[in-house]
Amino acid sequence: MHIDRPQFSTIWRDFRIALQALTRHPQPAIEDIDAEDIKRSMLMYPAVGLALGLELVVILVLFSIFDSYISAVAILIAWVFLTDLVHYDGFIETLRQLVRSQRSESIDKPLATQPSIELIIVSTVVVLLIVKFSLLADISEAGGWYALVAACILGRTSVLGLVLLAPQIEPDKFAGISEEQVDHNYLYAAIAIACLVCIVIGGWRAIVAVAACAGIVYVVQWFFSTRAYGVSGNTVHGLIISTELIALLLIAG
Repeated sequence: MHIDRPQFSTIWRDFRIALQALTRHPQPAIEDIDAEDIKRSMLMYPAVGLALGLELVVILVLFSIFDSYISAVAILIAWVFLTDLVHYDGFIETLRQLVRSQRSESIDKPLATQPSIELIIVSTVVVLLIVKFSLLADISEAGGWYALVAACILGRTSVLGLVLLAPQIEPDKFAGISEEQVDHNYLYAAIAIACLVCIVIGGWRAIVAVAACAGIVYVVQWFFSTRAYGVSGNTVHGLIISTELIALLLIAG
């Protein structure tokens, strides 16, 4: 029996769509993206994480002749501008709406009248960046390249886990995804391969990180589906920030 296999051009297009959705890498914009493209490109999310991790490893090697803090600054800047400008935007919106919902305040209330909310958001982002910088300094000093790669892979793989658990992801700042659009068998396979790669390069610490990220995905899906305003594209980006940082902390810590 003949089995149709995707051509390289299709695989490359799917990778570029995933790259466009998850990063700020300069590339010609891909137009006319349909539901089938989204479904296939999702399987490339761990590959995008792998590519990003390898880019950060190159920066780690190039700056290894300098002090570990200089290397950490270089990696953090590259990380932020390659991806985190996308993810932090969604993370900030998720945090803003979460704080408002907990305070039973109207989403339409002007931000100028809510300085405490903005202070919480700014403080949270600053703390996250400081923690990330500290971890990157330790990684630069110890040469822990595997932690960078594993964290980037797990951060993007967590999106696939969220898609498996959440019935619908609303399309704000992210392509709208519903469970009818994806083949769960392929998603399970992609998640399994990604986790296996992380465990191979990261050892037993990566096993702990995989388990922790799985727990975060479940909690995020449960909370935002039942207690908050629903799982959205902003939730996806916030999840990437959270799982990436936790993986980095557990593997490199």
